[in-house]
Amino acid sequence: MAGFCTKCGAPLEDDANFCTSCGSVAKITPQPELPAPASRQPVTGQPTSANNSVIVLLLVIIVLLLAGGAYMIYRNQQTPDVATVQQKTSAPSATESNLKTDDTQRRRKACIKSVAEALAANETELADLAGKINSGQFSNSSLLDYESNVIKAIEKRHRVWNKDGIINDSELIAEVEGMFSLQAKRAECMRQGILGNTGQYVTGGQYYDQFQSRFEIFKRSFNL
Repeated sequence: MAGFCTKCGAPLEDDANFCTSCGSVAKITPQPELPAPASRQPVTGQPTSANNSVIVLLLVIIVLLLAGGAYMIYRNQQTPDVATVQQKTSAPSATESNLKTDDTQRRRKACIKSVAEALAANETELADLAGKINSGQFSNSSLLDYESNVIKAIEKRHRVWNKDGIINDSELIAEVEGMFSLQAKRAECMRQGILGNTGQYVTGGQYYDQFQSRFEIFKRSFNL
């Protein structure tokens, strides 16, 4: 088919110069047939929606990992190492140990010096009581009152000499206790003598000698 008439639209023969319907010479050239549109395919190289989701998920995971790593680094910088803390708390340094030892020794020396002074104070009061008895210028009731005060003073000094437990040497504790006991026995002998049992003065003198011997050794041992 050659075409169609431009006037009436009637089909024309291939070699027709005039339309057989209207006699017009006008002619329409037929349009070539267009091919049927093919189904659209995804362009190679361009990401699909599924690929986009995978990429977003991977990015989220990477961000979370980076954030977690940064947080752990921060925590490690802020929190001291557990082993270091345990070492500091369970194993004091040499300096700390030396300071503690020095402080203990200092307190021990102070306690020994204090108890030596307490024993000497007891001796002063016992000697004063003996002088009053020998003077013959005091009544028995006055002497007994004074002896009672001496006993109370000895007992008080005895109770407080190691109240903080600074001295833990059993032999040293026993020696100090023994000297306090000799002084208390000496005071009791004086009391018995005041009451008329004058033979107790001799026993009291023996306690005095025992005390003085032990007290001198005690003072030399600690350079007092």
